[in-house]
Amino acid sequence: HYRPWIVQSLGGVWKPEKNKWRTIMDATSSGVNPACLPLKVEYDYIADAVVRPLAMTSTEVRGSPAHGIHSSADDIAIFMAEVLQPRLVSSATADDARTVHFPGLSGIVPGVGRFDPCDWGLGLEIRGDKAPHWMGRSTSPATVGHFGGAGTMAWADPRSGNIVVALTDLPFDQWDGTAVRHWATLSDAVAEAPQ
Repeated sequence: HYRPWIVQSLGGVWKPEKNKWRTIMDATSSGVNPACLPLKVEYDYIADAVVRPLAMTSTEVRGSPAHGIHSSADDIAIFMAEVLQPRLVSSATADDARTVHFPGLSGIVPGVGRFDPCDWGLGLEIRGDKAPHWMGRSTSPATVGHFGGAGTMAWADPRSGNIVVALTDLPFDQWDGTAVRHWATLSDAVAEAPQ
């Protein structure tokens, strides 16, 4: 799911002779299909096009974006701020990432439950009207976020400008279902705090 967004949104493409990404024009003119490139190149691209330009100095790309990025709460907050007020991509691209792409599609949020609809943007879960929800009940329906297997979560609310990041080293499946409740409580406390 991440590859099309990164390739299309950030305009990167692999340049074989330098093992680096360049512009989408280079790929189109040479007939290279970015989706078929080695994953190591994609990881280099993420570091070159996202981590370094955003000065995410505590972030290491050790593998797939699905599980191989090691970071700090400060750096993840920088990334979530980029989701709300982009500098690396156009506002239209950021809006697209935060927009429901398959309206009405039902689905399951792991560890949370089944929702109908289960709205997602491009790599970001959209809170919508899901309840109960790990992003809490007091964040706006436009809030977007993501959580991972290492017991971490981050969300950004475009209406309030609030960003919450929680990083842990306790795998999600060892929380015995309490992570979602704790995240919701934390999210509501932030959303309900005076601005």
